[in-house]
Amino acid sequence: GGSEYQIQWFGDPSPIESVGWHSLGVPPLFKNGKLVNIKAYSIECVDGYNGTSLWYKPLPDLIRLNPAREGGSGCLDEKNLYVAVKNDCQVIDLMSGKTINKFLGPDEKNDWGFIAVQEDILIGSKQNSNASSTSATDKKDPASAMKQLWNVEQPDMAVSSSLFALDKNTGATIWNYSKPGAVILNSSITIGEKALYFVENRNSKNADDDDGSVGLGDFFAENSFLMALDFKTGKPLWEVPFVSKARGIFYLSFSNGTLLETASYLTGPLADERNAGAGGNLLKNLGKDGKKKIKETLIRFDFRSFDAANGKVKWESGYTSDTGIGHQHNYNNSHPVITGNMIYHDPAEQYFVKLNLATGELNEKKSLKRAKGCTPPTGSARAMYFRSTVI
Repeated sequence: GGSEYQIQWFGDPSPIESVGWHSLGVPPLFKNGKLVNIKAYSIECVDGYNGTSLWYKPLPDLIRLNPAREGGSGCLDEKNLYVAVKNDCQVIDLMSGKTINKFLGPDEKNDWGFIAVQEDILIGSKQNSNASSTSATDKKDPASAMKQLWNVEQPDMAVSSSLFALDKNTGATIWNYSKPGAVILNSSITIGEKALYFVENRNSKNADDDDGSVGLGDFFAENSFLMALDFKTGKPLWEVPFVSKARGIFYLSFSNGTLLETASYLTGPLADERNAGAGGNLLKNLGKDGKKKIKETLIRFDFRSFDAANGKVKWESGYTSDTGIGHQHNYNNSHPVITGNMIYHDPAEQYFVKLNLATGELNEKKSLKRAKGCTPPTGSARAMYFRSTVI
């Protein structure tokens, strides 16, 4: 219980240069006692046990916002931090903060998108240089607004045109994967024990998008496939046609030989509204029935389990929010937490939901509801952690 936990330290690192929570910055990374804070234009590493700053590194081109729509920009192994900065990956020694290597990404015109490291392999993706969200919402630029997750019900999600694997020590290319006229949804890329999984769309209209971002409705309209590649060789292992109702969020996760889809969409009178948000901006344009329409528009969260060996559906489950969109904000970065054989889900201003990973059995914990908890929960083997004004 909560009484078992005590504050270990309080104070620095300060929020200076950190991305404000409404702009949704990249979350910290932790390994072997070191807490790595990826900020807007710099990285700071601190001792995770007492908060002492170990090193600070300016990186002017680092900023990437809304990682839930394209993936985080950094990852760790036992010794190094790997961070995507525009079209390359910097390898930074965790002890000293010095850049010990730099691997060029796919080419000079495109950015390094997805990034992950496993064993001796560094995985990356090639995404349009315009795909990343690098500034807060510009109300005069509709394209910029749709790259935000804050108060946008159907955001434009980052896509990549290829995947590649490098030797993490030398940067030598191990394999490349791409299909002409196809794009890969960044938020679907996940790695299992022996395979890399993702959802690919083979509609050339999406591949031709000039800013590297696609709405989920367009992505899943036709010709989408759930795929698996051999992690070490890049060889395709299997593919199955894939259809999803996802419009607000879409995540693919791997655990215990299972692929988990987490998706959301709206139901009710504003189900097709792309920029409904928490109701503030939309309410002005809905007339006298605006409040009623917002109250009646609910959020549906769907979960599907697939056998990671062949892509066959194992179970389907889901639930609907108990309040309308006017009472929930930032729900669309609500990634599930998987610990052992359990799945936990808790969007802002919503109650906890628990699902069994093996069976899909769903248990709604309506007595556990948090308020003003913009960020999604995280978890460990023993506990869940979240921000809330009340418990």
